[in-house]
Amino acid sequence: MADIDVRDLTETDWPIYRELRLAALRESPGAFVGTYADESQRDDKFWLNRIHQAHRFVAERDATPVGVVGLGAHGDNPEDGEVFDLWVAPDARASHVAIALVAAAAKQAADEGRTRLYFWVLSESAPAIAFAGNFGFRPTSKRRPTTEDSEDEVAMVLSLSADPRSPANSWLP
Repeated sequence: MADIDVRDLTETDWPIYRELRLAALRESPGAFVGTYADESQRDDKFWLNRIHQAHRFVAERDATPVGVVGLGAHGDNPEDGEVFDLWVAPDARASHVAIALVAAAAKQAADEGRTRLYFWVLSESAPAIAFAGNFGFRPTSKRRPTTEDSEDEVAMVLSLSADPRSPANSWLP
């Protein structure tokens, strides 16, 4: 199995981000708020702005992009971060790409001084909830709708601080 390299996308990488985002919207339309029909019509400036709004990490296998995740602020508390828009190409899903992406985002969040990392997952998606739980995220009572006609999301939270009550997590730095 080839090694997975994860890196933070720069502004010159916006075409890579666009390619991955559109692939995600085509392959998993119910998992994201945006739609392929809308976002595929967006201009280059839209994609460049997305790169500037948050960290975007790409996972590459043999120099081919196979996954992406975003990292940004969560609410008004500067100690809270959020991972979002996690997607991995179907042929790379059994190779720990999602773990590598979320680990990179968690490390960046910790390096920025954040003590909690939130991850919203579809409340009816057992695989997403299991992945987040195995990584160390714990469910909260927070819920929100994704769109008018779809299921809710549940907020899961991961402690990034040295909290002795938190479960040990080998994925964290």
